[in-house]
Amino acid sequence: MRSLYRYEVVANDFRQQITRGDLHAGAKLPTEEQLATQYGVGRPTIRQALGVLQAEELVEKRHGRGNFVRIPLNRIVYANNRTHHEPAPAGPPILTQTTIRETLAGTDLAPLLDVPEGTRLIEQTTISRRKGSTPHALVRSYLPRNLIPGPLPNPEPHTSPWADNLRTHLTTAGIHPTHTTERLTARPPTAEESETLNLAPGISVLAIQRQTHDTTNRIVEAAHLILSGDRVEATYTAPVTKQL
Repeated sequence: MRSLYRYEVVANDFRQQITRGDLHAGAKLPTEEQLATQYGVGRPTIRQALGVLQAEELVEKRHGRGNFVRIPLNRIVYANNRTHHEPAPAGPPILTQTTIRETLAGTDLAPLLDVPEGTRLIEQTTISRRKGSTPHALVRSYLPRNLIPGPLPNPEPHTSPWADNLRTHLTTAGIHPTHTTERLTARPPTAEESETLNLAPGISVLAIQRQTHDTTNRIVEAAHLILSGDRVEATYTAPVTKQL
């Protein structure tokens, strides 16, 4: 049996303390410098040990605040058959931070919405988090500006974490969405996504590209949803096609 590396010894010690309850959920860990002194190792060894614990979802790093014992939470579900009256997920409430602005369709958004480059768009950005936790979802949703006349919609106090609220604005404008196409991939996060969602090393994101169509099959809304792979799951329900 091989000898453990020093970072494994440190990780094992913390794992046991968390399992026994010596370190309770939400407890803040000492600084890397303090831990290095405590265990008689270098700071790179401490970072490696913490990385192992973060990957195991036992510890989370909060930007600018330090490392904490992770609070166990029920996973948040993104479901394709959700409605505006879906039951609230178990656990602490979900808080949203929303901004709305105008932007122009560039080389990435023009094909997504099937519009010419330079088309004016409404962009809604929503960052969602459970109360007391770090963000778990970053959603950017887009509507062609000409579909919603008048002033920009105001951010709502309790915006849908998935930007479903924008469909209300479409319906008010006389546009009736009929179906949505979604493309789901799992991938490493970009630097911006990792910082926004405060992701631990090794955590992937679920990236969902969404397109909503109306009765004429025109794309009336499109979105990029970036979901933390360790806290959010996507569930899809589809009708069974009858065999002829």
